[in-house]
Amino acid sequence: MDALKSAFLFLAFYVATSAAGNMPYDISDTPDSTGVQANAQKLPCTLFIRETDYTDGSDGSDWECKVSSKDAQSAGASSTARSAMVAIDGIDLVLAAKPDIKSGVTTLFAEGAILSDRTLTIIASNTLSFGEIVSSSSRRKLSAKTGPLEVLVVRVTTKDGSLTKDAAGISDDLFGTGTDLVNFKSQTEACSNNAITITPGTGSGTGCADNTGYSAGTTTTGEAADCDWFVNQMEQNDGRDECSSAVYGDFIDVNGSGQSAREACCICSGGTPQSYNNDIMITDGVIDISVNVNANGLNRFDLEDLVENQLEDLFYVNDLGSRFDNVLMCVPQGTFRPSDNSIGWIAYAYVGGWLSVYNGDDQCNDPSTHLHEVGHNWGLQHASDENDCIEDRTAGGYCNIEYGDMTGVMGYSTLNLDDEIFGNKYCFNGAHSWQLGWYTAYEEEIDPLTTAYIGKLAGVGKLPNVGPEEKVVLKLAYPIQDYYVMYNHAIGANEGTVEGVNTVTVTSKENDAQAKTFLLAELQSGAWFTAQSSDGVSLFTIYVTAIDDSTTGTADVEVFPGALADRPDTTVVTTPAGSNGDPHFKTWKNEHYEYHGQCDMILVKDPGFADGLGIEIQIRTKLVRYWSYIKSVAIRIGDDILEVEGSADPSTTTSDLRYWYNLEFQSPMKTLGGFPIIIKKREYSHYKRGLEIDLGPIFPGEKIEIAAWKEFIRVDFQNASAASFGNSVGLLGDFHTGKTFGRDGATVHDDFFRFGNEWQVLPYEDMMFHIVEQPQFPKHCIEPEDPQGERFRRRLEESSIEQKDAEQACASLMDALDRKDCVYDILATQDLDMAGAY
Repeated sequence: MDALKSAFLFLAFYVATSAAGNMPYDISDTPDSTGVQANAQKLPCTLFIRETDYTDGSDGSDWECKVSSKDAQSAGASSTARSAMVAIDGIDLVLAAKPDIKSGVTTLFAEGAILSDRTLTIIASNTLSFGEIVSSSSRRKLSAKTGPLEVLVVRVTTKDGSLTKDAAGISDDLFGTGTDLVNFKSQTEACSNNAITITPGTGSGTGCADNTGYSAGTTTTGEAADCDWFVNQMEQNDGRDECSSAVYGDFIDVNGSGQSAREACCICSGGTPQSYNNDIMITDGVIDISVNVNANGLNRFDLEDLVENQLEDLFYVNDLGSRFDNVLMCVPQGTFRPSDNSIGWIAYAYVGGWLSVYNGDDQCNDPSTHLHEVGHNWGLQHASDENDCIEDRTAGGYCNIEYGDMTGVMGYSTLNLDDEIFGNKYCFNGAHSWQLGWYTAYEEEIDPLTTAYIGKLAGVGKLPNVGPEEKVVLKLAYPIQDYYVMYNHAIGANEGTVEGVNTVTVTSKENDAQAKTFLLAELQSGAWFTAQSSDGVSLFTIYVTAIDDSTTGTADVEVFPGALADRPDTTVVTTPAGSNGDPHFKTWKNEHYEYHGQCDMILVKDPGFADGLGIEIQIRTKLVRYWSYIKSVAIRIGDDILEVEGSADPSTTTSDLRYWYNLEFQSPMKTLGGFPIIIKKREYSHYKRGLEIDLGPIFPGEKIEIAAWKEFIRVDFQNASAASFGNSVGLLGDFHTGKTFGRDGATVHDDFFRFGNEWQVLPYEDMMFHIVEQPQFPKHCIEPEDPQGERFRRRLEESSIEQKDAEQACASLMDALDRKDCVYDILATQDLDMAGAY
């Protein structure tokens, strides 16, 4: 193995492709430097976007490439540098050759490109090859954003400056190791719903563990017995630093494998040249590093390289990302912006990388700034707002498009420090929340061009106490850019959000992981947002029907194709619609009417119910001279049929509900067309039995209730909505208007005897009961003798039960019309217990 390859034993594996032919190659295929300029690129570098936040509200987005070892030295780094970030002169050529570069993942080798003055210069004649860096045993997860993350904070001191807080104070700000309750660790874990756990970095800066069991092999001075001999022999024979790379050549055998002298020293002594005699400890996640330069007047990137190279030596790694998941570097103020020294900088980070850098005390102390910069490490770009022009944001006022979305931390930092109550506590906007993947159990993706959605959104601060029907973020998929809907609820981890407080926010993001997000709307209750195509066509609309900003509150949201005028009727029937045993019908608009007769009739029918599953409910009535009652009901959803029949038998068990499931008497049943069936325990008296069909899997909160009281059957529809029954027909009338339409959908029947006959089951409609009973069409429904006529009224007048007793029995009913029907039924049946049917 030659010296060049040995120096890169710790590099991550590269899988590369040719820009022209897309042919794979590895490091061994890199062109040899023989005959090439000494400062030509020798190994692939890793491409990064560096995002910088400036004090004037602007930003800088620059492509850099991280080079290693000899390439770093060729670029102007120190002679001991293991790596360095270099600018790219000719980035347009790179982006043209590969538009889909992934920051922190894509590698670049430009054959013949020259390294100098911290710049990789690429010209058109250079051959460009690309690859991808992959995880290996020597490199941690690439820009990990879930799971346990080990985080190192570096407190940097220069000759002319230091941070006000000591390592303990900074550790408290970052990890809450003292009294700081709102810190980077607590806020990251809260915002992620504990998808991330932050662990303060540990270690002493000694990259290799001391192991006296190692023995050295043959050297130019003779046989080595162990590491102690190696160290002593180097000092006695040469008088120089025993870890010098020049000692006895470039290599020495330690434990039977070829190692450089520096590596041998590390293995034998348990340290590196810098830490061998004076270990530098990490304390509560923070390490103190001193560099022998002045911060004032120094290029900030030069300071970064000096500190990073010292850390690489301390931990004896070529890439700190192989040792820590994230490194946060806090430097004293004074370094300058290379392109314009008149504008100060706040912080910067590498997208898809592990490093973020903070300028001065304020930036190093603020959790929202930490989340912003580490958010870049996790692959996030800035949260923008094209319409953000706020005159009083600073004394001079400005338009801040790049950072304009301040609903989350990827907008402009507000620098709300620890003395603020809630200032540090806010999370990420909808697009970034989806990208991070922290709320997969509470996400839903829909096609807004074809699908309507009605549901509740819970804010991030409500986690983990989110209801089973609530979502945290919606993704509305669209070919050009996706839209994200989120409730920006100012509670818990998000109680410090500074824009769009307690509104439903809409953000967009192009279909590119590295694209910026844009805030489009902050919707209050009753407000809407309509997305339009480039030619002005309304694509879909997001409508907010209600917002509850209490600690347990949610936002009610609708999404539907088209413009606001295309909004479907989303009325929810709060008073149950349905039919009582002695046929009193309640339409969808809670209008009551009676029908007395004997036949099979259509209560509700909609073939398109539940995306074509279909529903049909038939009732069978029985005549008793002057009046009638519903004796049984049959419900079909999909291919399943459930029939329930009343019974006067006062059985004492709960399993005596008389039913047929798919025409089999009391066959085991769990679902009807996929909707759960729940048999209910008796209520009110031992005569009452019942069950419910839970429509919640498709229509949240909705259900059909069937109750049997003696021979009487009752059917109720709880929380029915336009989404479920908006297209239904039958005895309950039109869902939207309550009108009692006939089968033609146009004729309104005000004579309810005619209306009942209109909805008699016809021969082409399936008879769903287990047996046939008369009459069947073409025979008409049998009408009672003199219904509601003189003889019937005389019977009521001769009743042994007085009306006041009936009224008292029905007094507990909340609905006045229900009480009226209840009194009528008691007087008709001469049974006070009839109130139990309600």
